[in-house]
Amino acid sequence: MRLTFLSVLLAIICYGCGDSYEDTTLWKIEGNGLTTPSYLFGTIHIGCNISLRKKVLRALEETEKLILEIDPDELYSEEYFEEYAELPEGKILQDYMSPEDYTLVREYLLDFVDFDLNEYPTIHPMALRITNVPPELRCLEQDSYEGVLTDYAWENDMQTGGLETMEFQTGLISKAPVEEYVGYLLKAAKSGKPSSSDPLRMIVIHYKNQNLDGLSRVIFSDKYFKSYRMNETLLDERNLNWIPKIDSIVNKQSTTIAVGVGHLIGEKGLIKLLEEKGYTLTPILK
Repeated sequence: MRLTFLSVLLAIICYGCGDSYEDTTLWKIEGNGLTTPSYLFGTIHIGCNISLRKKVLRALEETEKLILEIDPDELYSEEYFEEYAELPEGKILQDYMSPEDYTLVREYLLDFVDFDLNEYPTIHPMALRITNVPPELRCLEQDSYEGVLTDYAWENDMQTGGLETMEFQTGLISKAPVEEYVGYLLKAAKSGKPSSSDPLRMIVIHYKNQNLDGLSRVIFSDKYFKSYRMNETLLDERNLNWIPKIDSIVNKQSTTIAVGVGHLIGEKGLIKLLEEKGYTLTPILK
């Protein structure tokens, strides 16, 4: 279930904001008494043929530790592959649809992504909502920046850590309104096209161009990304929880912190919150 969950997180990587940003996903953290700089890197949680830019590699070489949203030791453990967001206790997905609608959704997912709902009867529909991806993300072997960064860290004996647990992230999905996400699945199955495909396509394009402003415009203007208090629950609240942790981490040692790129921007984005904390955030363009 790793890619299914990561693809869910792709949908929440950013939302609209009034600020304008330099075209980069990498920012240096300095000031506020730091003796060595750290770096903040915005990732995309799923992709094809991912490679790290030279400036990101330099940041990793200059720092002692890699921090992801979830500690790589947990993220890539065997237990992780068995975890997914579940429906309320005692419920199965068929309880929320007619037999005809369930068959339609099951056949659609089987045809589109070779995913059989019968094998995961208690899975939360939000964990399936972004399973259907645009052409830019269809490849023989999907990967993630988290995976590429973890490989680098392990190969170079870097320390690693995380800002929150897998259990916490899975819990966020489990709290989403089931009926709403069943509706999205039915709409996709009936139309033969996932409602997310066009905005996700633009997200991938803007990310490749390191265009934070473009990412903001796409998500802010698209209804697809506005349900389940996505801004507040999946971005703002988590950012506020992360700031004390990041503050402690960067004061102990030089660190590269890599999180979904949407966490960087907005009034309650990490760039703004760290600046309010007294740090200087400098865009790394080359």
